[in-house]
Amino acid sequence: MPAVLPIASALFAADQVGAIVLPIMIYHMSQLLVCAYVSQKAGQAVQEQKPAGAMAGSITK
Repeated sequence: MPAVLPIASALFAADQVGAIVLPIMIYHMSQLLVCAYVSQKAGQAVQEQKPAGAMAGSITK
């Protein structure tokens, strides 16, 4: 996301950059929040499927 402002400034007029970049930044933030929620729920589901004595990363023989 840090590269968006210089690129947008080069492509669009200075008075339009804020109106173009703001929705992109809001959309990107919503993507991060949704992905964090989904990955947390997926991690919980994986933890529930493991046997009670199993630890993540442990080697069983």
